[in-house]
Amino acid sequence: VSQSRYGVIWVTVNKALKPARMLEEFIKQLSENKNVEQLPLFKQAEFENLRNALHRLAKSLSQARDAQKEFSQKIISAIEIERDSIARDLHDEIGQTLTALNYNSKFAESRSRSIHDSELISCCSEIHRQTSNINLQLKSVIKRLRPLGTEVISLVEGINEIIKGWEATTIGIAFEFMYDESIFILTNQQYRDWE
Repeated sequence: VSQSRYGVIWVTVNKALKPARMLEEFIKQLSENKNVEQLPLFKQAEFENLRNALHRLAKSLSQARDAQKEFSQKIISAIEIERDSIARDLHDEIGQTLTALNYNSKFAESRSRSIHDSELISCCSEIHRQTSNINLQLKSVIKRLRPLGTEVISLVEGINEIIKGWEATTIGIAFEFMYDESIFILTNQQYRDWE
């Protein structure tokens, strides 16, 4: 009889504490950032108050996570835009100047050979070597800065940019680039490899 009584008490207590176990599991899932399901209605007022409070908390946490995710995406997007802008500025401003300087130093070296000036030849050769190295380093920096999948740049545009750089710093030499209209368009990655 006593065992039967204890059994009834255990079942009663176990049933009474079921909401507490459900609330505990709900809190555990919240702490682990898991998606939680709605808790059922509880008959006891205290458990029902806890249920409502936890649902409000879960909603607030979900909104906070969504806002954080959106904010992180905006930051990443802003960084990518800024990186691409810096890469373009480096390419358009410094890159063209270095390219023109590189060709001018090579031209000066060639001219100095015609007058057999060894010191001038050595100086022009060193300028050519250093500008070539700087140009390579700059291109490496630009490749790291430019995110994949940004605006596609055509081969024609790239060549015309280089020609504009030459024309801006070269006196007495005219450049003209002629091409077929059916020339293919390169992707960013192919354009970088071509550079």
